[in-house]
Amino acid sequence: MNFPDASPTGGPEEATHATPKITVVTVVLNARDFIEETIRSVLDQDYEDLEYVIVDGVSSDGTLEIIDGYKSRIDRLIVEKDRGIYDAMNKAAKVAAGDYIIFMNAGDEFAGSSSVSELCACLLNDETLVYGGWIVKYPWGLERSGSPARPEDFWQGMFVQHQSVMVKTRYLLDHPFDLTLGLGADYAFLLQIINSDVTIRECEAIVSRVSAGGASDGNRNSVLVAHWHQARRYYPGLKTDFHYLKRIARERLAAAAKRCLPVSLVRRITASRA
Repeated sequence: MNFPDASPTGGPEEATHATPKITVVTVVLNARDFIEETIRSVLDQDYEDLEYVIVDGVSSDGTLEIIDGYKSRIDRLIVEKDRGIYDAMNKAAKVAAGDYIIFMNAGDEFAGSSSVSELCACLLNDETLVYGGWIVKYPWGLERSGSPARPEDFWQGMFVQHQSVMVKTRYLLDHPFDLTLGLGADYAFLLQIINSDVTIRECEAIVSRVSAGGASDGNRNSVLVAHWHQARRYYPGLKTDFHYLKRIARERLAAAAKRCLPVSLVRRITASRA
């Protein structure tokens, strides 16, 4: 893993190569209540050379009817059964025409109309991976900002939201998500990148607004176990084991507390940490 010395907030005038083509992908299955805001946030981007791909796992709740209303502005629509979110993401990479790919799945959205432009402005040295910050939005209206972990702490767990990541399409084609890893596939993919001889860069921009309560949020204990197994591949030792055992124990205690406490109190505790 290489981190360039140049500023992580480079502008277009500093770039050393032509403006890349970007593919934004939305993976969706039965998300009628959320898909439209995701589509609009993609179509509102001010970045000119942008391709939009949607992969639908054969929705049956009216999602496809909403997508159809934007069909003229969608470059590629795939509607077919898949083996889960990472299978759908791999499918999208195979048809993507962009030099880089961003996954903005149903229910999530870009933080602003210039999010893609801000990520591309950080491309200075043909980076394989560029990533930025995010905002987590809760169903009751609370929003909390998040920022990537320091590089030396990447072993401690998912260090960035995948919605705030832009990766070279060619790299993803050569190293697709491992479907056998379940909800740990995205962390495994990122660990592979940062432990490879490629250049990555953190961009000082808020890229995405992510909905709390996604697949990973609903299975936090299982996700932590999956991340632990992946972290041990690259960072074996008691330090890693102790860290994850502590996090798993803490998560189980938190889950038990949430079941016992009133919802209003849980929300106040969450808000106090924002």
